[in-house]
Amino acid sequence: MKYTVFIILFFFSQSLWSDDKHLLDILIDSTLKHHPSVKSAQLAIQGAEVGIESAKWGYWPTPSVSVDNSEGRRSTLFQLSQPLWSGGKLDAVVDKATAYKSESNADLEQSRYDLAFKCIELYATLIQTQGRICALDESINRLLRYDTMIRQRVEGGVSPSSDRELISNRISQTRNERLNQSTAQRTALSQLHLLSGMDIQSSMIDNNYLTHIKISSIQSLIDNAYATYPIFKKQRAQIEAARYELDNAKAQLSPNLSAKVERQIGSIYQDSYSDNRFILSVSMNTGAGLSSLSNIQSAQLKIDQLLQNVETSKIELAQKIESDYDNYGLLDERITIADQSIHSSEEVLNSYTRLFIAGKRSWLDVVNAARELTDNQKLKSDMVASSVISGERLKLYQGKTIMTPSTSENK
Repeated sequence: MKYTVFIILFFFSQSLWSDDKHLLDILIDSTLKHHPSVKSAQLAIQGAEVGIESAKWGYWPTPSVSVDNSEGRRSTLFQLSQPLWSGGKLDAVVDKATAYKSESNADLEQSRYDLAFKCIELYATLIQTQGRICALDESINRLLRYDTMIRQRVEGGVSPSSDRELISNRISQTRNERLNQSTAQRTALSQLHLLSGMDIQSSMIDNNYLTHIKISSIQSLIDNAYATYPIFKKQRAQIEAARYELDNAKAQLSPNLSAKVERQIGSIYQDSYSDNRFILSVSMNTGAGLSSLSNIQSAQLKIDQLLQNVETSKIELAQKIESDYDNYGLLDERITIADQSIHSSEEVLNSYTRLFIAGKRSWLDVVNAARELTDNQKLKSDMVASSVISGERLKLYQGKTIMTPSTSENK
């Protein structure tokens, strides 16, 4: 059974790479296709489309029928009312419904971006934990060799028993840290499975995966984000909806012109009565007191508020982009320095080990040098994970397509 599972995973991993598409992109695609939040946003778009159709029906005639009874007499009135002019009220309702659909489209994009960010963060966590686990495994094996060596020295009376206790304590600490990293790795794998529906194994993670992007300038990156990031699309749609709400509030000060055709059969006042009427009606309802003027002012203040929300979002996003941009720009240099530190730590550890055997270094110096090597290896894993997060985020800020909604998805 174990061999069968291994073979399945092997061919699955090969199929993942066969189309020259990285595992992270496959995880994101799978998440965006299956996650319920995306499907919920798609249903919201369908609801907005129905709302547009409902608003357009306001241009059509409205049929009605009423029946009155009094003292044995009955009056039935059939009426058909057609709006001729509303001062822009009907147009504002349709335009507002259209703006709501644009807002729903932006919500769908935002949902996809949020899920993509979550996948990126979880994948980076897997890179980090896998790299740390490899460093800790190497450290445990090294410490076990030291434990064997120090036992022989203690038994031979060359080293004190405290040296043996020191190495035993370091082995326990390292094993405990490895257990914590394994738990974090399993948690990340479980969350990725819940997001994407895919069964991912730690062996499928590329620990050395680095994101490479070309950015002409940070300002161009920020400008692209302002143009493509869904939060701004949503806020622009909200502003449009608020403007149509303002138009509707202003239109309340205009009269309504409508044509009515009526057929009355019977009357509660006389017997054997029937009549056909054509009515041209002019009506106007400004609300109680000066409430219409207050509604106009309220709608204008809402627009001003939404415009300030856009400026706030621009500042917040620019801060995030600048942070990722600065972090990503220094990571290559930091990773190079980390590699150099690892190499130097290995040289120091080898030197201290030889000097310890020669009696020129303490056992504590050797154990501390071994810990420093492991710390530098873990630090490199952290930097690689940070590079993935910053680089992939910058791709999205740069305008990388995240499965824009298709016609078939919205129907």
